[in-house]
Amino acid sequence: MDLPEEWLLDVPKAAPVAPKESTIDRVVNAGFDDDGVVKYRVRWYGYPPSQDTWKPRENIPKNFILRFWHPMGRTELDLKEGAYIVKFIGHI
Repeated sequence: MDLPEEWLLDVPKAAPVAPKESTIDRVVNAGFDDDGVVKYRVRWYGYPPSQDTWKPRENIPKNFILRFWHPMGRTELDLKEGAYIVKFIGHI
């Protein structure tokens, strides 16, 4: 059955789909960028390690950073003093 044209104009269009936000699963490494800024390698929830990204400290909730350092008995200060060896060698 064909609907009258004026009825079609009253049909609401589909709502736009919001972009999917990624959620941090955990921090898996720490290091410095070329400017000496501390960055953390982030594992994203639901994504494989190949999708990890390096993020500055300011963009990561503090509890994730603390959970990274606590099991090792280290702090970010150890990284700055050279007591923590970066596990992943590569361009940050």
